[in-house]
Amino acid sequence: MAGNQAPDIGQLTKILTIAIAATIILVVAVGAIFAFKMLTGDNGSPDPSPSSLGQASEASGGQNAGTTSTSPEYYTNPYNSGTQDEPELTNTTSDDTSEDDSVKTVEPFIPDDPLFSPTEFNNSVPDDTPNLEYYQVLFKNSIPFSYNSSSILVNVGKGPLIVGYKFSNFIVTTNNGNGNPYYSFLDLTVKDNSTGEVIADGGYGRTHPTTVEQYIPILKTGEFRIDMYGTGLDVELIIISGTVPENPNAIAIDPRIKNKYSVIAKKARNTPADNTIKQSGEPEEEWW
Repeated sequence: MAGNQAPDIGQLTKILTIAIAATIILVVAVGAIFAFKMLTGDNGSPDPSPSSLGQASEASGGQNAGTTSTSPEYYTNPYNSGTQDEPELTNTTSDDTSEDDSVKTVEPFIPDDPLFSPTEFNNSVPDDTPNLEYYQVLFKNSIPFSYNSSSILVNVGKGPLIVGYKFSNFIVTTNNGNGNPYYSFLDLTVKDNSTGEVIADGGYGRTHPTTVEQYIPILKTGEFRIDMYGTGLDVELIIISGTVPENPNAIAIDPRIKNKYSVIAKKARNTPADNTIKQSGEPEEEWW
């Protein structure tokens, strides 16, 4: 037909080229976005929450259909290579709802013990009166020692025998007032006079303690020999024995008091020179 124009081939080629280029750019862009999401682990959908999972579980017709979950379920991202600690659930509900839990006193049992009888119970206050012990002073004297010795023979009919000695008048004293053990010493030995066996020994300085007042109790009766030697001090020697309450020179002592031998010696030091020891009245301070 006259008047129709032939299509412009150059113009069509240009349009087609632009469309193809745009398509290639779009495909590259979409591929890049998909590759980025795959590398980062993002699948494009949000992680379901525990509540939504629970609702979905109830609504599904699967294995747990028709049951109600009493504990929350926890979701772990399958694309996450790390581990997720799930909290431990503690059951704080007790299954025991009994109202019979109680404690009460019942009748006591009777022990099968011939030495134990509930009929012999005694609620009265026990008698706390002590059984007094009685002692007497057989000898007391002050003996000075300056490179000399002394011996005494003692006969004890009722034990115990207590040999006490108190030191004073040291030739050289230390800062605390005691005697210097290098210049003042005493060695004392108690022997069984019939056999010569050494029953006990003591003294001051050298191998002996430097306690100013000491006592040696001997739980035997019989005849004993006391040998002493030393220098640089004076010794107040006190020999005590047990006795009976009827003895007019008896000293009554509560056995529970502290340092009872020292108490006896103190009483003896305060008596007249004739060694007359009167019976004590009230017991001394108690210590137990």
